[in-house]
Amino acid sequence: MSGFPRWADRRRLLTALAAVAAALIAFSGVSGCTSFGYGRVITGGLFLDRLKGTIYNDILRREVDHEVTIRKVGEASVLLVVSDSIRSKVLTYTLHPENRELVMACVSKYLEWEAKAIRRGDMLNKEICHVFSPPYLKFGDEWSDTFGTGFDLAFVSASPRRHRLVARFTRARSTKNEFIVYKPDDFYMDKSTAIRFRELLTPAAWAERMAEVHKQRALEDEYR
Repeated sequence: MSGFPRWADRRRLLTALAAVAAALIAFSGVSGCTSFGYGRVITGGLFLDRLKGTIYNDILRREVDHEVTIRKVGEASVLLVVSDSIRSKVLTYTLHPENRELVMACVSKYLEWEAKAIRRGDMLNKEICHVFSPPYLKFGDEWSDTFGTGFDLAFVSASPRRHRLVARFTRARSTKNEFIVYKPDDFYMDKSTAIRFRELLTPAAWAERMAEVHKQRALEDEYR
């Protein structure tokens, strides 16, 4: 025995700690959100890009296109904005520096496995890691903390030559209203999207995006 708790026990512990961790977010990259409205934190952050992937639609019984928005907030944090298809419910997951490093390592592991699986012709469905990030929930115009614990990143084979990175989100229940619960659909990313995801978590990508914003503003100033 390694002395580490079993995965199921770890999950229960993470769930128990979620409310406490969510309260601490106010002191990190999204500090001040509770004092003037969390919605302003999102709109005030730097838009980076939209990850293009798919989710499974139970009614159509097939995958449909979907997007996850990536924004930069604070000095070194990134926000994942996840919603249903009509944006009636929204969850935001804050990736602080330690979580960003974890996600980048997980994506690198996916890419390593993807190359190996294609070379060998293997099929695999395996979790890579769990990212602990208690999300904020928007339902209507109301924001609240949740008891959610974050999301998993997994390696899923569609065929011997197509292997995808999948974000599997845990169920998030509002701390203000126990009847408001949201579990986003699994988000499937092809290799190119996974690479873009990892790239958007780096300061180099933030600087590039900021340069684009300044360039556009300078252009607009020419037309006053």
